[in-house]
Amino acid sequence: MNDLKIKNKKSRLWQKKNLTDVAIRNKKAENKETTLVDTSGLICRIFPSGRKTFCWRYTDHYRNKQQSRIEYGDYPDRSLEDARRIHLSAKSARKNGQDIKEPSVLNGIIKEVVKDSANFVPLLKEYTLSDLVADYVKGHIEKNNIGPRPYNRIKKHVEPVLGHYPADHVPPEEIKRLITHLRDSNQKERTIFDTVRFTVSMYRWGILMFKCKTNPFEPYSIKARRKTRTQYYSMLELRTLLTNPDSFRIKNDFYLMQKALILSGARRTQSWNAAPP
Repeated sequence: MNDLKIKNKKSRLWQKKNLTDVAIRNKKAENKETTLVDTSGLICRIFPSGRKTFCWRYTDHYRNKQQSRIEYGDYPDRSLEDARRIHLSAKSARKNGQDIKEPSVLNGIIKEVVKDSANFVPLLKEYTLSDLVADYVKGHIEKNNIGPRPYNRIKKHVEPVLGHYPADHVPPEEIKRLITHLRDSNQKERTIFDTVRFTVSMYRWGILMFKCKTNPFEPYSIKARRKTRTQYYSMLELRTLLTNPDSFRIKNDFYLMQKALILSGARRTQSWNAAPP
């Protein structure tokens, strides 16, 4: 029985052959996506539209061991020979601990393999802060029906200045310059505080969604200052408010009276029994 299993396993391995240009070229598109798999793990995806692209699926240790996919380019613009060489280099880089899904790493591998910079077209562009803002608004704000008005501060103050930087590599000096510019333009401290706070929250969401790895705004998060109580109501003032000797219309002002009691730390019975001066 064991010999039969080994034989069946070997037969399946023998059926796997190296991809060839003829096999890829003659593979017809079907109603659903199909794949051709090379013995090295290189995959050629054939879409119903007729598009054919080289890629690789692997276990990504940088993203909680989830299955990630990287693409090497479309056939025939990317030749099978180049795709196989890029694939072997990507596997080697991953084995050496590099994050091959990072655009700069993958583009570096492709450029090194292709050699001819004139024929090199970046496969993936850098994920910028503007991309993060767009994904945040679409994937969090709109999805959860959160009012967009507070978060528009990011679009108004942060994105126009820092939107072109890679999301993980916003220079600290540029963040400092942004905060200084907001202060010099007579923006309220509350506006600056909210702008930084909302940007930090956006980056925290981006890290949870594996959109970015770092939060460059975290060190500049401004802590809100708590206002300390400096004035207190006297017992006689509270008694005057509650007894309303001048018969003022109180209506909703009763809420203010209750708030005055809470802020003073006094009980209602204490205010009733307050002795006149």
